[in-house]
Amino acid sequence: MQAIKERMAEVKLRVNETKSKIAYCKDSWRKGGHEHNSYKFLGFQFQPRTFRSKSGKMLQSFKPAISIDNQTKIKEAIRKAIYWNSTNQSLERIADLGEISQLDKTQV
Repeated sequence: MQAIKERMAEVKLRVNETKSKIAYCKDSWRKGGHEHNSYKFLGFQFQPRTFRSKSGKMLQSFKPAISIDNQTKIKEAIRKAIYWNSTNQSLERIADLGEISQLDKTQV
């Protein structure tokens, strides 16, 4: 961690020691282990994930995916924004809520 701190200082950045950790990027080719093998960054969870190669073999790679915490936040925002059981909303109101606004409202 000291080497990382020194490198960050060279580019005028600093490491937040309470939030920073070194994660081991485990995959099919790296067989070792470490205390931390995943981390969250900008709403993504980076961790070893299993996938099927083109030849059909199951392999493991260190890949990102949306974090569970971020999925929950997005789902809650959608539930709050859209009145799923309400049919008394105007088409203009529904269109203002999202992707429907891209449609030509005269065709609806």
